[in-house]
Amino acid sequence: MFPPIYQAPVLGNGLTIALIAVLHVLVSHGFAIGAMAMIVLGERRGMRLNDVRWERFSREFIKTTIIVITSFGAVSGAGIWFATTALSPRGIGSLLRVFFWPWFVEWVVFLAELIIIIIYYYTWDYWREGRKQAHVQLGFGYVALACISAVLISAILGFMLTPDGWPLDRQFWSAFLNPSYAPQLALRLSVAVVLGAFVAACYVLLRPYEHAFKREALRYYGRIFMVALIPSGLAAFWYFQVVPSRFKIFSSFALLTSKLAPYDFLFWAVNAVAVALLLLMGIAMLRGARRMSLALIVPAFMAAVFLVGEYERIREFIRGPYLVPGYMYANQLLLPEAPDFAERGSLGSVLTPREIEVATPAQKGAALFALHCSACHTVGGPNDIRDRFEFRPRDAARVFVGRTMQMVPFMPPFIGNEAERLLLADFLYDLSHGKAELADPWRFMGARETTQ
Repeated sequence: MFPPIYQAPVLGNGLTIALIAVLHVLVSHGFAIGAMAMIVLGERRGMRLNDVRWERFSREFIKTTIIVITSFGAVSGAGIWFATTALSPRGIGSLLRVFFWPWFVEWVVFLAELIIIIIYYYTWDYWREGRKQAHVQLGFGYVALACISAVLISAILGFMLTPDGWPLDRQFWSAFLNPSYAPQLALRLSVAVVLGAFVAACYVLLRPYEHAFKREALRYYGRIFMVALIPSGLAAFWYFQVVPSRFKIFSSFALLTSKLAPYDFLFWAVNAVAVALLLLMGIAMLRGARRMSLALIVPAFMAAVFLVGEYERIREFIRGPYLVPGYMYANQLLLPEAPDFAERGSLGSVLTPREIEVATPAQKGAALFALHCSACHTVGGPNDIRDRFEFRPRDAARVFVGRTMQMVPFMPPFIGNEAERLLLADFLYDLSHGKAELADPWRFMGARETTQ
């Protein structure tokens, strides 16, 4: 049998994991890599110029940064593991079997990052004069370790979209060195520099430093910000060049959803506005324009969050109907399981024989919904399954369940026998018309809670 099937209330599984993941990306990229790199560069600049202003700025900036990294970063990282293990156990289990050693190394690297950043922080006031150079090198050592984490995790994220030949040869290096690995790594590292320079500029603007230093720091980080934007754009272009065409066409739909999909010009317009705001912020920083930079902090921050969230949303969405193309569907059912499920049925993977025997048709339908649909759809939340069947007659619902992939290309096919297709379709129809309900929003296991 499969592991218990849970669904996050209100938000649903996909959005819950996505919100935690985007928060973690912003912290890990913007602070753990980007902001820390800016701090070390600031300390190095102060040492070379013998400028106590840069020393003071870097010393104060790290206080905020280390809190963000060790609280939000660590908690959101653990949150991803908790959420994916509970909501997508077969998916995370399959990835662990393929990438056990990279993940193990990444955990060791993460522990080393925490140790080094604490040493870096607490030795700041003690490693002076002759030892200052060693302190700067320690800071760069931390940044290098943070980049190694990105090197390892980018391979796993790339594999989930472009596994290339792995479903056939099952070789580790086919999975690790997948086609989208290199462009995604380049994109993540360059974006981390952009975010780090932006965060550093915000800290300078919002703290009571003298105007001359603010202008100097804005110009310094503005140069880094603008230079890093170039490889970010090139890496994004490179990334979408290696994405298979069958997935690439879903990009605008991922952002606009079905309601706005006909107006695809909105996709380019919104992205153009977001990029323009970042460019304006970069220009203001280059000019050392404090007031203009201050006025652009909020819109530029919103643009940066939007672009990061949009990328993660598109990357996750466009691989539908798969979790790993050629191996596992988005609902965690394996492609090789399809023939057996089509012949014998899929209910036995979530209910015991006794539960199947005593369950009502509605309870069996609820179990089938949990297995086949709840990874993406909710009842009463985003992507509500009832919206898909509210205006369909019963016969149309039965046809739709049997032809999901043909009617909606990014939906997995229904993998079950004919009787289960009718059970699920009738349950979804009744659910959408107020004739059935799911009693437990946390655990959709059909009869399990009602027959004991």
